[in-house]
Amino acid sequence: MMSIEDRLAQEAANAETLPTAEGAYVRNRRVPKDPSQVYSLRLPVDRLAELRQVADRSAVAPSALMRRWVLEKLDDIAEGRSRIAEMREEHASGDVVVMSREEYEQHTRDVASVVAESILDEIRKGLPGSVKPTA
Repeated sequence: MMSIEDRLAQEAANAETLPTAEGAYVRNRRVPKDPSQVYSLRLPVDRLAELRQVADRSAVAPSALMRRWVLEKLDDIAEGRSRIAEMREEHASGDVVVMSREEYEQHTRDVASVVAESILDEIRKGLPGSVKPTA
């Protein structure tokens, strides 16, 4: 039986006898229409197993499924922004305000904060030892 070293030496010698194709490396000179970039994504192991199961049922690679989901979400967000802009043009007036869900949620938080502060000010005024404003 031949040792692994002898076998590798024989394969190397055989490879030297094979014809080689002459030519220079030619790089594709076309600039990609839509270049991509790799982005690392950290997922919990149990959720990754879940992703693989969904991908298997869809007959796609898990990376392709993640890419599809991210792009769909970005498209949904962009479409939502354009719908809001369209609605603002159509419906906005002195009596109507058109805003996105995020804008509405932020506005609601701002109003709630102002109301809460106002209530706390009234409570503080009624506490013993507090300075009461003069009218």
